[in-house]
Amino acid sequence: MSLRKLNLGSLVQKNSFIILGILLGFSFWILQSSYDHYVAGAGPFWDCLVDVTEGVLATRLIVLVLGIAMGVAGQQLASRMLQRQRLQVLFDKANDGLILLDAKTKKIVDSNEKASRLLGFSHDEFLTQDLASMHPHDYDLASRFIKDVLRDGEGSTDIVSCRTKSGKTLPADISASAISLTGRVHVLVSIRDISDRVAAQEASHRAFEEMQRADQHKRQFLSSMSHELRTPLNAIIGFSGVLAEDVYRKGIDPIYRQYAHDIKASGDHLHDLVNDILDLSKIESGADSLNEECLDLNHVIQNTVQVFHEQVRQKRTDLSVQIADDLPMLFADPRKVKQILINILSNALKFTEDHGRVSVSCWNDDGIAIDITDTGVGIAPSDISKAFTPFQQIDSALNRRLEGTGLGLPLTKMLVEQHGGTLELNSEPGKGTRVHIRFPKERCVEYAKPHAAALNAGNLEIAS
Repeated sequence: MSLRKLNLGSLVQKNSFIILGILLGFSFWILQSSYDHYVAGAGPFWDCLVDVTEGVLATRLIVLVLGIAMGVAGQQLASRMLQRQRLQVLFDKANDGLILLDAKTKKIVDSNEKASRLLGFSHDEFLTQDLASMHPHDYDLASRFIKDVLRDGEGSTDIVSCRTKSGKTLPADISASAISLTGRVHVLVSIRDISDRVAAQEASHRAFEEMQRADQHKRQFLSSMSHELRTPLNAIIGFSGVLAEDVYRKGIDPIYRQYAHDIKASGDHLHDLVNDILDLSKIESGADSLNEECLDLNHVIQNTVQVFHEQVRQKRTDLSVQIADDLPMLFADPRKVKQILINILSNALKFTEDHGRVSVSCWNDDGIAIDITDTGVGIAPSDISKAFTPFQQIDSALNRRLEGTGLGLPLTKMLVEQHGGTLELNSEPGKGTRVHIRFPKERCVEYAKPHAAALNAGNLEIAS
């Protein structure tokens, strides 16, 4: 505001003589006109002066009002022209192709350069096209879309094929809005080229199909190899067992019996490895199923612990078992539940030094919870995720001394999750490891001794 006053004052100062001359000339003209009226007998001179002055002022006022009105109209016109220019720039420079369709004729009224370039036309060529020429293969779909936009005011649709000048199809995302221009209804259509996205989706689909085929080949290979490996392994394990135990009392030299023991132990280990690989593969592919029945988990745990009796005795490990009296029965696959327990107990005993402690506890916790803890070497928290990765082994001096394939924990976790349960591992180097397994409430059966008859009849129901 102060800047405008300063400029006006400067203007007046620089042109003061001209302004003074104009004012004097205007005053002299009023006086001359008043004198002429007086001479002509229009009345006293003073009255003539007042009449002339009022007439001049009224004329000037009319001119001033007309000038102000024309100035305001000019400003509004300039503002509209500026706004139109801005809209035209936005229309022309938009990242998406923009097309203006006549709602009645479905013909293209206008478009930006991006739209015509996307479809391979010049701007003038593009203005000769219409909705039918742009969508020759799905015109009905495009026509219904335009009707929906006119009804709702706006709309959008997923992948639509637009025909280019060369006859090829362009996959595009389409959105549109109904607008009114010069008294006619038009549809402003936005076209976005999604060729890259469609190509990526198709590549992803092909990769998925390739993965499925590769997985099928892997399962077929493992199935055939399991047969080829198991058949000779069973013979090796069987005959080496006969030699190691000297079943036929042939007085085999003790050193050869030890060799036979080693052969059998290696065969058993390889047999278990083949079984783990096959189980892992079947679970990953979804081809594995559960053979479920009602289990007395107390009985299963006690039997599993007995498997490690000799190992516990040799290492002088303190192995304790605590099972709650109110433990319900478990509806699960007995072979897989036993495999879960064997895998966890095997790790606990293997990584616990002599004279260490291993404990097993099981209780009812809105489901069935099992804890297996040890005082072994432990695992760094940063390595826990690696422990659940197939064929991964944590690098430590003890691990390098002991046998292992890195399949035990991953397979065990999959078996637990196959039953709808969870497996958590908490550990710290030098302080041991705690494995917490939980089977959901839906797998619990109301436990009571009178249910034995129903259990044998196979008509116990899972508790809800």
